[in-house]
Amino acid sequence: MTFTPNPIDTASVELEPGIATLTEQLARNTHDLWAQRRIEEGWKYGPQRDDLAKTHPGLVAYDELTDNEREYDRQTAIGALRGITALGYRIEPAPRLSPSPADRVFEERLYKELSKTSRHNDFDMNDSREIAMTECDGQLIDALRWLAGTVSKEWIAADDAAKRNQTRHRHLARTAIFAGTAAIVSAILQLAVRETPSQAFRAVPGLLEAIAVSAALLAVIVGVYARFNRRWLGYRHRAESLRMLKFRALDRLWMGTGEPWKAWVEAELRKVPAAADFYLAEKWSEKADFADEEPGPPRFHDNSFARALIAYYRVKRLAYQRRYFKRFTKSVKETREWQHISLWLFFASITCVLLHFGLDFAARQPRAQLYHHELEDAATWFVAFAAIIPVVGGGIRAWFAAFELKRSANLYEEKLRTIDQAAEKLDQDDLWAIRREVAVAERSLREEHYEWLRLLRDAEWFL
Repeated sequence: MTFTPNPIDTASVELEPGIATLTEQLARNTHDLWAQRRIEEGWKYGPQRDDLAKTHPGLVAYDELTDNEREYDRQTAIGALRGITALGYRIEPAPRLSPSPADRVFEERLYKELSKTSRHNDFDMNDSREIAMTECDGQLIDALRWLAGTVSKEWIAADDAAKRNQTRHRHLARTAIFAGTAAIVSAILQLAVRETPSQAFRAVPGLLEAIAVSAALLAVIVGVYARFNRRWLGYRHRAESLRMLKFRALDRLWMGTGEPWKAWVEAELRKVPAAADFYLAEKWSEKADFADEEPGPPRFHDNSFARALIAYYRVKRLAYQRRYFKRFTKSVKETREWQHISLWLFFASITCVLLHFGLDFAARQPRAQLYHHELEDAATWFVAFAAIIPVVGGGIRAWFAAFELKRSANLYEEKLRTIDQAAEKLDQDDLWAIRREVAVAERSLREEHYEWLRLLRDAEWFL
């Protein structure tokens, strides 16, 4: 069989002069790759090539090769570059940025805004202060102003509705949990006070039980009918989807502004699920992976725009999220003991049962006739406490299940490390590398939202 080579026709391809440096680097890399393979196969340097002894004179540094050997590697590299060009691809260096003192001024002003208590709830989505800053680049101001009237406007409505429904759900859940626990405790107390001499005192637990049962029943009926928790989930998922869209839109500014960019944002905005479709949030939470957009080559903007956008992302996105994760890391650690209090209450209940057994045994002894009734009353109360304590523990567990997601502090700390690493790497001057770090950070934040939705889907909803 005769083989006829058919390489890509590169006769008419002319490489740009700036590719010369790249050619030498690729030639050096070609030699190093060849040498690495040889060494891995057991070859070593020798003045003569010997296939049996596995020695080769070419196993030296690139600079120590002969001119003919280096030229062979150069032609290999040039052939690859010409082939890539002939196939319709462009080879160009990544845009580089140079720092400017003015960029730091803008970033410092952003950090000052971040420290203001009045901006803790909407710092990353409310750009009214940033748009008015003279240090902010004009192109970025135009983009932020347009996003404020589209994405951020929708976010404000969704965020307000989410907070409103969350507050209503919490009020109902608190009422149902507290009243339900009180009703059970009151019912148990009625058994303990049957022998109480005072008729008025014996009526108190029954009255409390009636009030508590009514309040709990009303809260449950309203909660089941209104479904505030589902509305909250739907609006919160919509708000978080809009938040992610805003920063995806800002990242896309590297690829160009103007009407095409606005058209892309508007198309993505129409894909954001409505709050009423809360089932989509549950469906979205089942996704184990995400279709990431591969960061394309950024269109080179002037340094002022690029540095302003990087500073904006570092503070408004990363620093703000970092503070959120740090606050919740502290919260999880502080409430950890309370979340395990049910176990201690269980042991307390067992202790009450043991005390009841001891007092009941003592009351039956002949020598305890003088204190027989007192010992029996005490034993009865310890039985009541043994029943009440687990009920209180169940109420506490229901409280945390309704308002606190059982999340590990280690997960928050891992997110903190990811954000810190991304923030540090934003200082480099390679725009492509910066876009890759932004993509990593955004993926981490999407995974955080996915984890939050998954926990809500599996939560033990009290209402």
